Formats: sequence, C-alpha cells, structure tokens
Amino acid sequence: MNTIIGHDWAVNWLRSALARGAVHHAYCLTGPPAIGKRTLALEVARALLCTAPAGADRPCGACPACQKSAAGKHPDLRVLQPPSDAAALTVEQMRTVVHDAALSPLEGRYKVFVIAGMNQATAAASNALLKTLEEPPGYVVIILLSDQREALLPTIASRCQVIGLRPLPTQLIEQALVTRWQVPPARAALLARLSHGRLGWAVRLAQDDAAWTARGRQVDDLLRLVSAGRVPRLAHAAALAQDEAQVLPTLVTWQSIWRDVWLHQVQRGDRALNVDRAPTLCALAERLSPQEVTAALRAVGRTADLVGRNVNTRLALEVLLLRLPFTNGAMICQSSLG
Repeated sequence: MNTIIGHDWAVNWLRSALARGAVHHAYCLTGPPAIGKRTLALEVARALLCTAPAGADRPCGACPACQKSAAGKHPDLRVLQPPSDAAALTVEQMRTVVHDAALSPLEGRYKVFVIAGMNQATAAASNALLKTLEEPPGYVVIILLSDQREALLPTIASRCQVIGLRPLPTQLIEQALVTRWQVPPARAALLARLSHGRLGWAVRLAQDDAAWTARGRQVDDLLRLVSAGRVPRLAHAAALAQDEAQVLPTLVTWQSIWRDVWLHQVQRGDRALNVDRAPTLCALAERLSPQEVTAALRAVGRTADLVGRNVNTRLALEVLLLRLPFTNGAMICQSSLG
C-alpha cells in the first residue's frame, strides 16, 4: 500500500493486520467526501487478492490478480455505489451483495466487497446487509465507505472495524499535486488550500477543467448576488435547485468565501483559502459589518445541513439568498489565477 498518500496511521495498521493474517470480516472507512476512502479501500482489496509470494509487499501491482483488480475486472472484487449522486443505496443492491457473498471465490482466497455511500443507505438497505455482517462466510471481506460515521446504523457500525480518515496537511497535498500529477505550483498551492485536506477533491479539480470552471462560477455567482435585489436572488435559487448535484458543492464554496471574508475582517487574511480572490474578498470585508458576515457564514452552514436532510431545496436556497447581506455596488469577479 505504498501508493497511498497520507493517512499513514491507517495504512500502517491495515498493512500490519494483513501481514499477520488478522483480517477482519468488515471494515468501515469514514471521513469527508473525497478524502481518500475509496482509494484506500481499493488498495486494501487489491492487497487481499494479490498473489505475490509470502513476505512480499502487497499489492505487488505485477501479478495477474493485481492487474485484474486495477482494471476493475477481478471476479472476486465487487464495488457498489448509489445509483446517482442524489440517490441512496437500494435494498436490491444489498440483496445482490448478500447473494454473491454466499458464493465461493472464483480465483482468490477472498471475495471483497467495497460499498460506497453507506451514509446514504436507507434503513431497509442497511438491514438487508446486516445478517451478512453478523455471520459472514470466512472468505468474505466487506469494506464500507461513509462520509459520516453518525449516519450509520449502530448495528452496522458495531459489526465493523471503523477507521476514521482525517484531513491531510495542506503542504502534503500541494507536494503530491506537483510531483505526482504535474500540477503547476501556483495552482497546486491554491488547490491544496481550498481542499480542506481532501486530496481527492484537489486532484479532481486539477484534472477536470469543467469542475474548476464550476468553482469559479460559484464564486462569481455569490459576488454578483450580494449586490443583487430580491428578484435575481430568487431566480438564482430556482435555477440552482434544479441542479441537485451542484447544490452542496456550491454551498461549500460559498461557506469558504464567507469564512475568508471574516478572516480578512479580523486581520487573519493569511489563513484565507481563496487566495486567488483576495483583493475582492478584502473589499467585501470592508463593505460589510462583522455581524453581517458572521450571519451569512452561519446561514450557509445551516442551509447545507438542511439540504443534507432532504428538505425542500428550492425553499431553503430562497431563504438563504434573501438573508444574505446586500452591498451597494457590484463586486469584481475575476480570479487572479484564471
């Protein structure tokens, strides 16, 4: 598992367990989205299926099992995730796991299931998996991924070894972006600051021009809305609510913007994240009162929490945008880094 960046304590603990043959039948990796849960889970799966000689580093990356796993074609590795970003894991998906778990491995010593989005699983779907977690065949290893530990049913969490992944240091992410993904240093530094310790998020934005453009548009939209009236704000809420996949990412971006504005107000701009927008955010900090900025930051956080609980998204966004402070005059929206 030498290819994993960061999370050293979790990697070392899992590597030791695999070397000793002390493999647990179920693990649950928890932590914020894009922090590396899926990457680590797949690396553990490949290590379990690797056919390298005893004592060798696993996964070796060279044996047929490793090559099949890397290509997503190993018959003893199953990866499940919610049908879409806005959907939850279904009972039918879990029943498929239960059925397949009862069948012996085709090639390897283990049959490994990686199940993403357990925090989105319905109670019925979680319960469908429960018996397999209670009495699994000896060859089955189930690795659950959850963005929130508290979202798991207690009966699920109690049957797994729970491993909480923590945000990575900004410097480590910046270095990895430059050395492994050849991201230009200035952009790598910005992405590392914006990532909140989530390497997967930083890599995605470094490689996905559309995602990078979307982030810039989210910032520009907010800067435009603070000088807009009720009608444009309500229109934007309606448009954003129709694109469910972008609601939470937009709110996360907006939250980081208001946090930076507050930091500039309290003379801690050196800790700001959106350094490419520093002049604009400094100007916004001067136009608004600390009370207005604090209220906006809290309002965005509350809205993100409400949206995560499946409330009426459009109504929540309308309330948020109507409560945001108003500046007399448009804000400059251009990024210094493009």
